[in-house]
Amino acid sequence: MPKILPRKLLNFSPLIAIASSFEKPKNIETKPNKSEKSGSQSSFEKESHALVGKKQEDQSQDDSIEPEFEYKGYYKFGKILGRGSFGTVIECFRKKDETPVVLKFFKSKAVHKWIPESIIENDLDENLLKTSEFFNNKTTTLDRNLPSEVACLVRSYKCEGVVKILDYLPSVNDKISEIDDNEHSSIIGIVFERNPNEICLFDYLKNNCLVEKEAKILMRQIIQISLNLLQQFGILHGDLKSENILIDRVTKKIKLIDFGAAQIIDIANVSKNFNEDKMQKCVQSNTLQNCNSQSRMIFKPVRTFRGTNLYKPPEYILHHMFYPRPSTVWTFGIILFDMVCGHFPFDNDSDVLVHQEKEIVFTKPDLSYDFKDLVKRCLAFYVADRIVIEKIFEHPWMKQDD
Repeated sequence: MPKILPRKLLNFSPLIAIASSFEKPKNIETKPNKSEKSGSQSSFEKESHALVGKKQEDQSQDDSIEPEFEYKGYYKFGKILGRGSFGTVIECFRKKDETPVVLKFFKSKAVHKWIPESIIENDLDENLLKTSEFFNNKTTTLDRNLPSEVACLVRSYKCEGVVKILDYLPSVNDKISEIDDNEHSSIIGIVFERNPNEICLFDYLKNNCLVEKEAKILMRQIIQISLNLLQQFGILHGDLKSENILIDRVTKKIKLIDFGAAQIIDIANVSKNFNEDKMQKCVQSNTLQNCNSQSRMIFKPVRTFRGTNLYKPPEYILHHMFYPRPSTVWTFGIILFDMVCGHFPFDNDSDVLVHQEKEIVFTKPDLSYDFKDLVKRCLAFYVADRIVIEKIFEHPWMKQDD
């Protein structure tokens, strides 16, 4: 039985700035994170401070951001809301109408794939063209390259339950005066909508577990949005987890954010090192048994996992390849277990592999049989035994109205 780690003790540093509510401040300040070391900074952290305001030399004082800093007259920057290893998120206000938005910026070298704009040109929505300076003012006939995250957000713009992109900033280096490694390092930005009522699911679950009834309401939405992304838009989110799910505290509506690991599956290429013989061995070893059925394959297997380690499916741990649909179902099982039980079913890869021979242990009492059955079917070790994503809605637990 794996050691149970409370959710709050797990080390996450997500870019979840879109989540928390705020008021427009006069003097915008943020408190320094106590867990951050006051010593050396990474190159990206130094660039981040150069972009949004100088960091005060005295670490004991507040880390202030100059509220009057603007990006080309379009956006007025506010406080830093979150930092991660690949980017920083700050609150902004769109100058023309004072609309609160969120800007996520990151180094271009952190982009895992660049996609030609022509791939998503037909997906451009009229509402996006109204808000985006980048897409509305194309000054060249050349095919511009977009970060995969931007391409996925543009393609899924009409997908209900996906955060809306408002603009893409191909370069926000203007104000950066110092780069630690003295190398040119382009910084790019994405502007998102922001709803003050929304909070990330991770924070929503921090102090309590959900009863099955509420978990079901949220899970139905998470599954439906993910299914729509796969079926209608050919997009694998790639990093589904509570930190990347927003919940409206009033309406309980769900929204997916952070498409940094997302892939457009119908144009994604399998690694050049992909070997059909190796894939056949995986099938014969039963881990990917019967994956040639249409309901499980549909897309080619993916060789690169860009999500969070605790959500890795066993087929990737063993064979370094996975199918988008069954791996998404595995993620559903992790999220559902965490929402109701308050911790993860597995703490590391070894726990997942032990699961090959042992059933999942539910330490929380009074859980319904149907709930435990659905979790087990989502977290079936072998892909052939895992419930098909469309069939989840037909499971008795999902059909019950309570």
